Amino acid sequence: MDPATQVLEGHARVLPRSDQQTDGIINVQLVEMDRSIRPEGLVACDARKDATTIIRDCNFGGNRARAILVHNDAKIYRNRFYGQSLPTILLSADASRWMEGPLIRDIEIYENRFEFNYYGNMEFRRGAITIDTVADARALDTSPGRVYRNVSIHDNQFANSCGCAIFAARTSGLSIMRNTFKDSFEIADAAHKKEAIFLNNVGCTCFEGSRSAKEEHLSTFSTCELPISLLSK
Repeated sequence: MDPATQVLEGHARVLPRSDQQTDGIINVQLVEMDRSIRPEGLVACDARKDATTIIRDCNFGGNRARAILVHNDAKIYRNRFYGQSLPTILLSADASRWMEGPLIRDIEIYENRFEFNYYGNMEFRRGAITIDTVADARALDTSPGRVYRNVSIHDNQFANSCGCAIFAARTSGLSIMRNTFKDSFEIADAAHKKEAIFLNNVGCTCFEGSRSAKEEHLSTFSTCELPISLLSK
């Protein structure tokens, strides 16, 4: 994939690697590759199906950064998150700066409690759960490609978030259901709404039943496809 845009350029099959190494470099041979692809400058990741990661019934106390960085095939449920200074759950491959992980796909986040998160980077619009293509981006990415797939966020409780509760970018198959929000985006001023959810170029397959205790907003940026237009009260 292209490390800047994370757009998938194609697939190739790799022969089993040899045990021979030279100066720390492992040579691999690509087979069954689309001849139109020029691999120079691209980033490769393993596309084989891995075992599902399950994170449940845990208590994540405060720290200076994130609680969980996850990429694909994961279930995160019945956990409590308190006091993470950056996104509590970060879904980001970030292939150009940090070189972390494959593309985001098949993630389910449910029945968790989030309190007092995202207080360390408040001048940027991100959230307790952040889905983005660059982990520490300083501006909103307006690139049109939706490169992530199938993320479900449902039946969670969010309270006292210094940023948005949910920030999602460049994702198709996003499902947001039956979440509750209280005091989202506590740093909101005249230039910013109190946003429970901020969506940037996403396609939602399901968006229903989410509630806020106070007047908190759903905001959209760039091209978004939603089955409904307003956050339920």
